[in-house]
Amino acid sequence: MKDLLGQLKSVLKQKHVIAAISAILLLTFIGGIIKPLIFPAGIIILLIYISATVVFFRKTNGPGSAWNENNAIVGITLDFVTKFRTPVVILDSDTNIIWYNSAFISKSESRHSLYGKNASETISPALTPARLEQLKSGATFSVTYNNVEYTVSGYALVSGGKHFCIVVLDDKSELVAAQKKLAESNSVVAFIMLDNIGESLEFAQDKYRSVSASVAGIISEWARSVCGMVKEYERDKYIIIFEQKYLDAVLTSKFDILDSIRATEIEGASVPVTASIGMSNIPGSLAEKETAARGALEQALQRGGDQAVLRTENSTEYYGGKTKTVQKKTKIRSRIVAGELVNLINQSGNVIIMGHKFCDHDSIASCVAAARIATHLQKTVKIVINLHDANLKPIFQRMRGMNYYYELFTDAASAQDMIRSDTLLIICDTNNPDLFESREIYENCVNYAIIDHHRKVQEDYLIPPKLAYIEPSASSASELISEIAEYAIPQGSLTKIEAELLFAGIILDTNNFKKNTGTKTFSAALYLRGQGADPNDAQKFFRTSLDDFLYESNIENNISVYRDSIIIASCALPSENASQTKLVSSKSADRLLNIAGVSASFVLAEIGDDINISARSDGTINVQLIAEALGGGGHFDSAGALMHDITLQEASDMLKDAIDTLLDNTKQ
Repeated sequence: MKDLLGQLKSVLKQKHVIAAISAILLLTFIGGIIKPLIFPAGIIILLIYISATVVFFRKTNGPGSAWNENNAIVGITLDFVTKFRTPVVILDSDTNIIWYNSAFISKSESRHSLYGKNASETISPALTPARLEQLKSGATFSVTYNNVEYTVSGYALVSGGKHFCIVVLDDKSELVAAQKKLAESNSVVAFIMLDNIGESLEFAQDKYRSVSASVAGIISEWARSVCGMVKEYERDKYIIIFEQKYLDAVLTSKFDILDSIRATEIEGASVPVTASIGMSNIPGSLAEKETAARGALEQALQRGGDQAVLRTENSTEYYGGKTKTVQKKTKIRSRIVAGELVNLINQSGNVIIMGHKFCDHDSIASCVAAARIATHLQKTVKIVINLHDANLKPIFQRMRGMNYYYELFTDAASAQDMIRSDTLLIICDTNNPDLFESREIYENCVNYAIIDHHRKVQEDYLIPPKLAYIEPSASSASELISEIAEYAIPQGSLTKIEAELLFAGIILDTNNFKKNTGTKTFSAALYLRGQGADPNDAQKFFRTSLDDFLYESNIENNISVYRDSIIIASCALPSENASQTKLVSSKSADRLLNIAGVSASFVLAEIGDDINISARSDGTINVQLIAEALGGGGHFDSAGALMHDITLQEASDMLKDAIDTLLDNTKQ
């Protein structure tokens, strides 16, 4: 009965049925007025019509009929989407909201209707018409809706000739939380090494145990603060493993453990104990993290120690480096390197040697000494230089008449023809490929060695070097190669001019033995004296021409004082010789540092479209970090940079920004 009444109700809702019933009633009423017998007949006709219509409706729209099923599906779909837990919104072509389900409004926490509003008001980033087209094409992207992250997908809809987009927002907050938890549980591997405890306790060896125990306590406490595991795997060398979630605190503190170790009080110690840290959180296995952390530690040591190096998936970050490096007094490392270099040369078919661009005395001297070692081992050897460098003329004049030196030097193009699979490339006085005399030769040589005294700035090389002797505590590359030559070749193998050239290289980088000197520096000088070097003849390499004297005067007449104790000199030198400009700039920077109250000096000079910067410090400011920020490098108190395609004013502004960054961070 209910089914029949329901169907009758459905029939009476049809417009054509209502019209027919109205017409029958009207005719029956009019006919009843004329003849009373017509009224009952009309009522009978009306009942017959309604009955027939109901029967027809039941046959065509009853259970199983297409009309009923379609309407049922439409009703179920609409009800499902409306009650769907996932937010759904329909937007027009202008991204205005024309419909949304209950989940969408509930997620917005809005008490007002959202109809007619633009979706960009509630969804970020904005769902622009262009983004809607991407959604219709099957694209998906992340958005934020009421501070919750969603992945949105879209479906095209056309109705009444208008285009719409059904946008579905898939809540991914649980996925984000899971990813964050996984990232936080990622392992971080760190190596800590005391890099100068032997030098610090040189006159207090009896205190080694107590100092080592104190530092071990500091390291253990730091490991506990990050809930890490710590293990001393060798004497004064530690490995720590902790979770990624504690790394932010370590970075925020800027590795204050370095300051804590440095502050360890040692009675009778000549210098404070310092440590170096290599750390890695790269994705991968523990073995891969351990390898990367060891590489980071090596880089921290090659940069002078007392600092931390963090290797991440996309970058390498540096922290610390607040103290000058302490020169080690033992020559054990030099003897080992000498043996390794001799083996590499013996295994090679020929040898190519080069220094850095705009060659100076230290660079050319170390190259000549390396060539002498290769010649002694009976290998064909060539030194790659700029043969037209006017700065090298005094050196070539001293070598004039000697066939050995006439055939020793070549240019980069000719050296390319020498490269074979067994060629050994020796790079002196630089470790930055951007500063190599010929980057093309470096890229084409499989076997190469680096001998340098500058802090390492290159993260990774195209191919790992067979030998990397990078010792920032050394005064110069001439000092390093002199120590190697002492073990690699017999006494008296160096010629007088070679010994004097090495002596000149040490003089240049130590400013006449006034900075960056140690016992090994004077030991190298003593060795060179024994090889026939005359200090007076070595000084002749630095005689200043009248033009250079005028250039220096021009620089020193164009100075400005920055932040009370820093002198910046900017000058457009008329010299077209880059090496001469660099040498004049360096000498001027050294002289400006002699002014009372000056803690650092910077000289900026034009070289074509580039700007050369020479930086010097009295030891209170780390100019090496400032130079690194400008793409250069060097030492704590002596550094430089070469900035490309820039004006003097732009370079000066960038230099001041780098100075401000360093000094402001130091105060914090």
